[in-house]
Amino acid sequence: MAFGIYVKPVMSSFGLVMPTPYEIAEAVAKRDDAQLLLHGTTAENYLGFSTQVPMNIIYLTSGTSRKLKIGNRTITFKHRVPSAFAYKGKILPILVLALQSIGQDNITDKTLDVVYGVLKKNSEEST
Repeated sequence: MAFGIYVKPVMSSFGLVMPTPYEIAEAVAKRDDAQLLLHGTTAENYLGFSTQVPMNIIYLTSGTSRKLKIGNRTITFKHRVPSAFAYKGKILPILVLALQSIGQDNITDKTLDVVYGVLKKNSEEST
């Protein structure tokens, strides 16, 4: 027996509004009592390193690995050990994963400016 996640439709003046893939991922994590971290290009976009919006969203999770197809988009959950979630705060682990995705050889002054901005904006969390 499988348990699903159900959505109560929201109507706007533009028609039916569906939840975003991010909201769906959060609901799955809440249901499974799992932790989530944005990964790869998804983390880069979230923090402002890239303006490209990935069609396939990747999360690291303390739960089960799986893929969810939602229309023409895919949400991928990749299982990681609990130590991957041992960072303080919510922004720092995403920042680390985004920088890993960019790669050490591709770090520029613009990248460092974005890192500084993210840390400054979330200073209370990263201290």
